[in-house]
Amino acid sequence: MTYRDFVDDVMVALGMIHDDSLWSRDNILLNTIYQENLLVGQDISRTIGLSGDGVSSTNKRQVVPVPVTQVECSDEWSWEHAYFDLPSKVYDLPFDGGITMIRYAVGCGCESSVMGATFSATTLERLSLMKNLPYQSPRPDQPYYARYKSLNDKDRVGLFGISSLVTKLLVGVYYAPRFDTLDMNTDMRIDPHRLADLKRLVLTMSVWPLGIPQERHKNDGRDFEPGQVVNTRPIISVNDPILNSNLTQS
Repeated sequence: MTYRDFVDDVMVALGMIHDDSLWSRDNILLNTIYQENLLVGQDISRTIGLSGDGVSSTNKRQVVPVPVTQVECSDEWSWEHAYFDLPSKVYDLPFDGGITMIRYAVGCGCESSVMGATFSATTLERLSLMKNLPYQSPRPDQPYYARYKSLNDKDRVGLFGISSLVTKLLVGVYYAPRFDTLDMNTDMRIDPHRLADLKRLVLTMSVWPLGIPQERHKNDGRDFEPGQVVNTRPIISVNDPILNSNLTQS
């Protein structure tokens, strides 16, 4: 199912007509992407926890080559390093699990003796502590990566210990769809059996903009006409059980 098909289905369920200017296709798409990311992130986290290595979720993972930019020592950085920018947002998974692997790519410029090196995830704070430790310090055969936000608000991945000759890397990542670049004719990321859960969440969010309160003068209902039908709205919970079911905690 494409995003356009799903959004149109929600609009029909809401009984929308041509003059429903309060709730447009873009509004529904925004909420659809938000809720879809929560459900897909939940599914990936669960399968990673069950398999231990995320093998069950490789159908949602993309492996892409990324260009590497080198950075020299400066007042901001006390050592040389490299980085690449993620071209899209990633699913919010535990322990920065949105990035599953980083490897040297064939023809990237590194020595053949370190081609099989594993990039280990860390933080900028830990790197400062490891810098002078001989067995943990970053080096070409023991590289590290750390995620951070750049000054222009890009989702950046810093690379530490790699050679200055390296020009590209191979990255495995769980990319999440972005509202501002999404083509509505593309297929949705969510598994088909979760579409019912997704539709329920999106329709629940629609209660707020479409729920117009009835004009009331007395809380006890004495201002109602005889036989008047009162349309009550479902209770909305910020802790919906759909988003908290069958989760495996690491």
